[in-house]
Amino acid sequence: MPSCLDLWKPEAVMISNVTAYTSIRLETFGQRLEMKRVGKLLTSLASAAALMLAGCAAKPPPFVVPPSLEPDIANRLGIIGIAPVKAPETDGLGPAGTKADAAERAGGNAAGGWAYGSVGAFGVHPAMGLAAVLLLPFAIVGAGVYGAIVGVSEKEAKLGAETLRLAVADIRPDETLRERVFVDASRETRHKFVSLNDPQGEIPVQDEIQSGAETILEITEATIALVPIEDSTDPKLTLVLSAHLGLRRAGSEEELYATDLKMREGAAGFREWVADDASLFRKALDEVLNTFAEKAVMDVFLRYSTHLPEKPTKSLHLFLVIQPVSPEHAKQFNKIFSSKSESVRPTLRWQAFPTPADIAADPSGGLARATNVTYDLKIWRQGNFDFWGDNNSPYFFPDRIIHDVEGKPGPYFVPPEPLEPFTSYFWTVRARFEIDGFPRLTDWMVVKGYTYNRGHFSCWNPYTIGRDPRPSCLVRFHTPAE
Repeated sequence: MPSCLDLWKPEAVMISNVTAYTSIRLETFGQRLEMKRVGKLLTSLASAAALMLAGCAAKPPPFVVPPSLEPDIANRLGIIGIAPVKAPETDGLGPAGTKADAAERAGGNAAGGWAYGSVGAFGVHPAMGLAAVLLLPFAIVGAGVYGAIVGVSEKEAKLGAETLRLAVADIRPDETLRERVFVDASRETRHKFVSLNDPQGEIPVQDEIQSGAETILEITEATIALVPIEDSTDPKLTLVLSAHLGLRRAGSEEELYATDLKMREGAAGFREWVADDASLFRKALDEVLNTFAEKAVMDVFLRYSTHLPEKPTKSLHLFLVIQPVSPEHAKQFNKIFSSKSESVRPTLRWQAFPTPADIAADPSGGLARATNVTYDLKIWRQGNFDFWGDNNSPYFFPDRIIHDVEGKPGPYFVPPEPLEPFTSYFWTVRARFEIDGFPRLTDWMVVKGYTYNRGHFSCWNPYTIGRDPRPSCLVRFHTPAE
């Protein structure tokens, strides 16, 4: 039997960082205990102290940062053959359990919520607390019955999974994925690519060599699954496509570069995914194949990082990002509106890339040879306030993108038209450059907390590296009134 609380969930924070808005998800005897959005800091700290004293605490699993392809290897790739992709595994195309599982989840959630409410009831009046405790079994039974009613039956789960597999077969993700990687890689890089075709999904060594390819790009161990993203009775599921990407010399098994890639798309209940001949699922699968191909090209050929420490910490440069200069980023939450620009047509400035510190931190020496530096920039208008926001923290979110600029020379940008007065905006920038004639990219500029932090790893997760960072990590400013 596992220890009382033996696993931190990936979305949890470390115990030392427990705050009033912490969401702690842990496993306890196979049951999930969730404490969300605790109203009092004292309650959170007391819970953390109890966990530590009980010896039930463990750090979350390490965040794995994908490495970048070293320039010396990129220079020697030659003609790259894209190998056939085997049909992805689809065993995970099912609901998050059947009626019995839904009943168990509903009962467990009711028990946790009712117990927490009982504590508050005792604070109002002992009689109310006692009544709440006596009603607890009825709440659990009632919730369990509700879960059994709304849960997915075994027959429905089997038929639904079969519908989804038929949709996968229609789209043929193995062929589609390779075609899209080929198109994106040919457009975004200066390498030459060829397709290695074989109906069995495997290319004999002699055929690899005869094809003229000097390097082989392989996409292996592909899986398509529906993964729960919440703990409700009938949880929403997200579509996840994952695979292993590797570069190796033709005729050799030794990998020159390797990374695991995972992309997700959509969020819906199992019945919604299956409805209308899996129309929602088909649309999401097509979209996730697109984003996966883009991300594969980004990670393997374009994204550039200076180094990958064995033990990531906040003080190490896990990502290669640019530092904002002006408008100054608001450094305190209660002064978020004080970071005002000088006009409704502000000049956004950032450090020119690469800096001497960037070059010194690059053990490969590639940044010392960086040429043709330009910048990509995005500006969003601020949307509504989401009290629980990004990562269960109160925050404003981007509403709509108003500028999406690619290949801009010079470390500054002036909007061609005035922005809205007395309005907040988010912005970020990345460098686009060449090393030995091959295009590369930095990650998008981020801040962490309310101070600049050089690419803190919590601004991304395995799904978003190379894409837009978390909204709470974007730089922001506020325009003045007219």
